[in-house]
Amino acid sequence: RVELPLGIVWIDPSDMKDVFSDARDMVSFEIYRSTNNSVVVRINEGRNPISADGAFHSRILAVAFGRTTVSAGDVVYLVNADGSETLVRKSLVEGKYVYTLLDGTAILKLRFNAKKFVDVQPENWFAEAVDFTSGHELFIGVSETEFGPRLTMTRAMLVTVLYRLEDTPPVKGIKKFADVATDTWYSDAVEWASENGIVNGVGNNRYAPNDEVTREQIATMLYRYAQYLGMDVSGRASLDKFYDGDQVSSWAKEAMEWAVKLGIFQGDDTGALNPKNNATRAEVATLMQRIVAMIVK
Repeated sequence: RVELPLGIVWIDPSDMKDVFSDARDMVSFEIYRSTNNSVVVRINEGRNPISADGAFHSRILAVAFGRTTVSAGDVVYLVNADGSETLVRKSLVEGKYVYTLLDGTAILKLRFNAKKFVDVQPENWFAEAVDFTSGHELFIGVSETEFGPRLTMTRAMLVTVLYRLEDTPPVKGIKKFADVATDTWYSDAVEWASENGIVNGVGNNRYAPNDEVTREQIATMLYRYAQYLGMDVSGRASLDKFYDGDQVSSWAKEAMEWAVKLGIFQGDDTGALNPKNNATRAEVATLMQRIVAMIVK
């Protein structure tokens, strides 16, 4: 943890030996404001910036790039060497701080990117989550003007959101499920999730992409996604505080205990966990905002 006037940089201790053991000069850290509302984060060996191309991960917590106000719709962009900009989906603007993951030296910008929908008003409980997930381009609307916050989430929608959070990596193009064609909007997402153990299908070589996803299925997919990221998933919380906690299926119990421990699932106003219930797009947007915060913090 290196504290600087404009922010803080963390390097994962497990990366220290691999990244810095061969250094022959002083390793230094800088965070400074540049032009065009950007911030430069430099990790140097001597005068040369270190860029490990994915070999290590650091985290930055920086004052929000000099902005006087920020919102959930603000997103970090990485400025590439050619001047183009790449949306950093694993980023969070919270209070006056920005949290994001970096691989070495980077130039970052902060920009409002949330989309406006006629069915989402500022006073709605889900408005911030919609701003966050549309700004990070995890969700798109059900039309150009509507988000569909009260529509139920399907199994295809959920894996697509997770796939977008991973910046849609290439897949092998092998058909895994009999009910998932190779040319649908969710085909690559389902294959990616299957390849990485995030989904296993519903049996009989089926994925059931259009089925409404249940809350315990969501917990299980998020739990496996956290494992895919290499995160510590050992935390558990008892489900006894929920009057329907004993209704969680045995195959989902471990995942739900993890999700409750981290506050991803919190139960409703009546003290129910509702594991068999479906979830709306607004509810899943809220869960994804919590997941991104967990990843970067």
